Amino acid sequence: MNKMIYHAIFKMIFNPICNYFYNMTLLSKVTGFLLMVLLTCNESIANTVYVGVYDNSPKIENGQRGNPHGIFVDILEHVAKKEGWEIVYVSGTWIEGLRRLVNGGIDLMPDVAFSRERETHFDFNKIAVLSSWLQCYCRKNDTLNSLSSLDNKTVAVLKGSIQEKACMEICRKIGINVNLVTCDDYNGCIESVKSGRAYAVIVSRFYGYRQKFENALVPTSVIFNPTALYYASKKGENRELLNTIDKHLAKMMDNPGSDYYRSLSYWLNEKPYAFIPRVIILVAITGILLLLLGFALNITLGRMVFKRTKELEEKNRELTQALNNLKTAKDEAIKRERLYAIGQMASGIAHDFNNMLTPVTSGLDLIHSESSGCPETVKQNLELIRSAVQYGTEIIRRMQNFSRITMSGDDRSMVDMNTTVKEVIKLVETGLKGNSQKNRGNVEIGFEPGENVLISASLSSFYEMVLNLIINASDAMPQGGCIKIITENRGEYVSLTVEDNGLGMTEEIRSKCLEPFFTTKGSNGTGIGLTMVNSIVKEHGGTMEIISFVGKGTRIILVFPGCINSKPGKKEENILAN
Repeated sequence: MNKMIYHAIFKMIFNPICNYFYNMTLLSKVTGFLLMVLLTCNESIANTVYVGVYDNSPKIENGQRGNPHGIFVDILEHVAKKEGWEIVYVSGTWIEGLRRLVNGGIDLMPDVAFSRERETHFDFNKIAVLSSWLQCYCRKNDTLNSLSSLDNKTVAVLKGSIQEKACMEICRKIGINVNLVTCDDYNGCIESVKSGRAYAVIVSRFYGYRQKFENALVPTSVIFNPTALYYASKKGENRELLNTIDKHLAKMMDNPGSDYYRSLSYWLNEKPYAFIPRVIILVAITGILLLLLGFALNITLGRMVFKRTKELEEKNRELTQALNNLKTAKDEAIKRERLYAIGQMASGIAHDFNNMLTPVTSGLDLIHSESSGCPETVKQNLELIRSAVQYGTEIIRRMQNFSRITMSGDDRSMVDMNTTVKEVIKLVETGLKGNSQKNRGNVEIGFEPGENVLISASLSSFYEMVLNLIINASDAMPQGGCIKIITENRGEYVSLTVEDNGLGMTEEIRSKCLEPFFTTKGSNGTGIGLTMVNSIVKEHGGTMEIISFVGKGTRIILVFPGCINSKPGKKEENILAN
């Protein structure tokens, strides 16, 4: 602008002068000070922008007490704040503002519609501030449906405005005759229609936001001449002002929360329109489709993996079960081979022992026939020895048949568990008390007989089973201890429990103790005692449970099907609890 050029020339002339007088007399210093004040005032004048204002709400309006407002004013105030401008508003009519702009009385004129004719006189900023069009208003009782309805009618327009030129041009094109009445401002145009001097008035679309003539005039469907509105300056001058306005206007239009959109929302109730390029929409749609496709593939693959995993797990379970079955079959085969070997060996041993017991039996029969004069105690001891030999003979017979371990129904009879247990105790209790040769402590046997503990069993097998359990229990107590035997009627079943408070077994030993030839006694054990007990229990349809704790002892519980006439008796007591 011209004032900035003047300011530059002023500094070029007077700055050297100020430097020359700086080191001179007091008068020179005063002179320099006045020159600096003048320079400062000139710089303030250079930052002042003069802007024309007229009444065309809501775009621009003088306002009360000389405080202009409107959309163009809001934008200009924002730019002035950012750039440090001082805005001076010059009020007047529309035509006065244009004249001042041509004569250099103002720097900027807002709300100017672009046209080729105006371009020869004015410069415009490049970014349109608003889009507008022209619309006809008339009285309520009048009718105006098209531009041809204006033929031979009087129309009021703003003097020197784009409405005046556009109306004349379009009427000439469509061949109608319109009498134009020009007014200095829009208020004069409105009054012309209200008074009847004009049939209609042509205004911009923004003038319809005014409420002053709301009840007097109504808008019609006649709309034409779309245009854009800019800031204008004198041709060839103040181009830098327009460029600065464009710079800030571009930033504001890119920000939905800027002063530009706040002004539109306040004056027009318009919100920023978010434009999304078509390519971005296509990319977004493609991305969504790809995501959906990927999601579908992921679900499909997940289901396939899940199904395959289930199949593999099922195959793995089947394979594991097959391996377990194979291991069980292998173990059973090994046991059968061991039992077969035991049977073969037992058969030979039994034959030799049978040959040894035959003369013993004959000798006992001879002694018994000549014992009529012997004391009664001797006769009882002879009878006890004879019974033991008979049991030994039966054991030898079972050893001969051990490989097949079969029993016929003829071998079984009604056996009273209490009677058999007492006979076994009587046989072994003398040998369990203080055997000094083996350096063993005393072993006491306690018996708690139950009621009605009858089973169908082989007497010799049951006798052998109880004997093995007592001997194993005594071997587990090298320092002596207590063996507790309990019989119990459990309704349909009867049980035999043998407990000791000896060394006990670890879990590893307990799991192997029923295997043939497994022993912890070294050369003193054969490893077939509990194996034979387990075989006898299974032959009689019973179950065997072993409970053992290291340092506390072992409990072995045998359960057999009871006889039909058996009745429940007392319950067993756990001596391992302590």
